[in-house]
Amino acid sequence: MGLARRGAALTGALAIVLTSATCGGARARLVSGAHVPGGAWAASLFQRARAGAGGRHLARVRPDGDRATRPVRRQPAAVPLASLVLMLDGVPWSVMDSLHGAGHFRGFARPSAVLSPFPSLTTVAYRDIWRESPTPGYEDRYFDIAQNRVRGGAWDVLSGREAQEGFHRHVDIEGAVLVSNLAYAFPQTLAAAEVNEVRDGIAAREGHDSVLVAYICTTDAVAHHQGRAALVAMVLRIEALVDEVRSRHPGLRVDIMSDHGNDFVPSHQLPVEADLARAGFRLTDRLERPGDVVVPRFGLVGSAAFYAAPQDRAGLIRALTAAEGVELAIWAEGDAVEVQGPAGRARVDADAGAGRLRYTPETGDPLGFERVRERLRASGEMDAAGFAPDSAWLRESLATPFADALRRLLVAFRGAVRNEATVLVSFAPGGHFGDTLGDRLARMLGTHGSLRSASSTAFLMSTAPAAPLVLRSDEVLAYLPRAVQGTGVHYAAGAPALARGASPTAAQR
Repeated sequence: MGLARRGAALTGALAIVLTSATCGGARARLVSGAHVPGGAWAASLFQRARAGAGGRHLARVRPDGDRATRPVRRQPAAVPLASLVLMLDGVPWSVMDSLHGAGHFRGFARPSAVLSPFPSLTTVAYRDIWRESPTPGYEDRYFDIAQNRVRGGAWDVLSGREAQEGFHRHVDIEGAVLVSNLAYAFPQTLAAAEVNEVRDGIAAREGHDSVLVAYICTTDAVAHHQGRAALVAMVLRIEALVDEVRSRHPGLRVDIMSDHGNDFVPSHQLPVEADLARAGFRLTDRLERPGDVVVPRFGLVGSAAFYAAPQDRAGLIRALTAAEGVELAIWAEGDAVEVQGPAGRARVDADAGAGRLRYTPETGDPLGFERVRERLRASGEMDAAGFAPDSAWLRESLATPFADALRRLLVAFRGAVRNEATVLVSFAPGGHFGDTLGDRLARMLGTHGSLRSASSTAFLMSTAPAAPLVLRSDEVLAYLPRAVQGTGVHYAAGAPALARGASPTAAQR
C-alpha cells in the first residue's frame, strides 16, 4: 500500500470514533470519507499498533486499586483463579439458549433471560446490572440540560475517560480503544483480535487474581453488521476460550452475561429529521429558539432521545407520533408515563408504594396489553382501580412483544439518567436512527435500543447453581460471585427505582 493511500486509510479508520453503533460507550463514525480497506489491512493495523505500544497487549489490563473508587481484589502471588465473569455486548438470550440446548457450554446451567432497561442500550443496561449511579445520558454522547449542549462522545472514548467511569470501573480486562472504535468497520477481523487479547489478558493475571472480570464488545458489532450466524460463530470462539481457561483451573466458576439483545431485522435509516422539519422543527446542538430540538446521535439503534423547550413539547410529540417508523413516543406526565403510537395512547402509573402498576388505555391500545389486562382481572390480581402487582405484569407480559414494559417505562423517567429526555422514541423493527455517515460503513442486519422484547432480552449463564429463568437487569448482581457483589453502589439516592430515591424492594419485583 502506497504512503498516500496508507495515510488516507488511516485517517478514515481512525475517524471512525462517533456513531456507527454502540459498543460499551465506544462508537464509530466515518468522518473523513476516506476509503477504509478491510480485513487484512485491519489486522495489520491492529498488530502495528500493538507493536507500537512497546509489544504490550492492547487489552486494558488494569491492576486493581488503580483508582480510589475501585475495590481492591488483588491477591498474593500463586493464588488460583476461582471465578471469571465474562461480559458480552449485544448477545441475545435466544442465541445462548439455542446453543446451550444444542449441547454447547457444558457444565453451565440453562441461561436465564435478563430484561434490559429502556432504552435497551449498553450504558444504561450495564449500569443497571452493576447497580451504578445514574449516568449523564443514555449513552456517552448526551445532552447536558443545565449546560444546554451536547457532551461526551469521541474524546471521552479516545482519552480513556469513558473506560474509567460507570460499569467500566468493574472491568479488569477489555479490548483496546482501537479495537472498540474500529469494530464496526471490521467486525469479523477485530472480533477475533479482541478475543485473543482477552485470552492474553486472562493469562497475564492468572496466579495473581482469584477473581477476574472481562468485557468483550465486538460481539455487538458482529450482531449489527454480520447477523445471527456470524454472531453464533463468534460465541463459539468465546466458548473455546472459556473451555481453555476452565481446563487450566478445575473448579473454576464462570459467569457469562450480556447487556441487551438484537432483533436481527435488517434496518435502514429513518427520515426523522426530514419529518420533524416538515412539522417546523430543527435538529440542533442547543435549545435557543422556538422549534429547536436536540437529539444526541449515538449509533444506529432502535431508539432516540429528543430534547425540546417546554413550550415545544406538545408539538414535538405530535410530530414524532406521525413520523415514519416511530412505533412509540414516550414521555413523562407528572408521576405517570404516557405512551402513544399508531395503535393509540395509554397511561402507565404506579400506586403510592410503587408495588402495583396500572396500564390505562386512553385511545386504543399502543402496547397491545388488553389481553394481559383481561388475564389479570380474571385471576383477581387487578383491583377495581386497575392496579395489579408489578410481578404479575411481568409474568403476563413475557410472551408479548413488550416484555415488562410497564416497569421499564416508569423507570426510564424516574432517575435512570441524570438528563432525562423530553420524549423517548422506540422505533418499529426495520428502522434505525443515528448519524447517516454511519450507514456507509456496512448494512445493518439487526439492532437494539427499542422497547421490544427481542432488542431487550439479554442473558445470564453460570457454572454455579442456576438463577431464576427470568431476571431484571438490576437483579443480576445478586447472582454473581460475592467477590464482585460489593463493587456496585446499590442505587444510591437518586438512582433509578419505581419509588424515587428508593431501592427496589421484593414487592416491586
